[in-house]
Amino acid sequence: MTFTTPRRAATRRRLIEAAITEFAANGIDATSVEHISESAGFTRGAFYSNFADKDELVLAVVEHVHAAANAAFTAAITELPEGISVHEAVGLVLRTRMVSPEVHTTMLEISLRSRHIPALAERLTDRRNDIGPTFSHILTMAAERLGLRLTVATEDLIDVIDALYESSFVLRTAGAEDRMVYLTGLIAERFTSPK
Repeated sequence: MTFTTPRRAATRRRLIEAAITEFAANGIDATSVEHISESAGFTRGAFYSNFADKDELVLAVVEHVHAAANAAFTAAITELPEGISVHEAVGLVLRTRMVSPEVHTTMLEISLRSRHIPALAERLTDRRNDIGPTFSHILTMAAERLGLRLTVATEDLIDVIDALYESSFVLRTAGAEDRMVYLTGLIAERFTSPK
């Protein structure tokens, strides 16, 4: 069992947050370990005592973003008012999770990097498979809260919603987030039925 001290966890979190900012501003390849460390207020030694390399930090960024998403989605679902429509519920849940432009850009950078580095792509796929059950649970919880049942496999619905979410990274135009929320609502209506 690995024990992480609160101080070490805080250091990792600051490095991850600095990486998100720097990756969004400069791209992953153009951002050095030194730059991330300085931005977080640390030395390279602090970086390497927490991460083996930049790609390990990239994985930690993905985990950080997904953990925040899980917490936000779960909180939003438990607070859904009674009797609202699927579209309203999707809007409330997704709007609580809309991420900053920095996070959007960083996640797009990570996706692009994984296309050029097969080992990173494989590790990201493994991480996605690890978190799949959590997202499945969240979708099931949302359906139950709304008195619905899913009419497709949860994993398939996750893939469709992920594709829409990924497209919102690229379509950073006015109204892109509203469009993604609207389309996700349509999908939720089509892939659910009353219990």
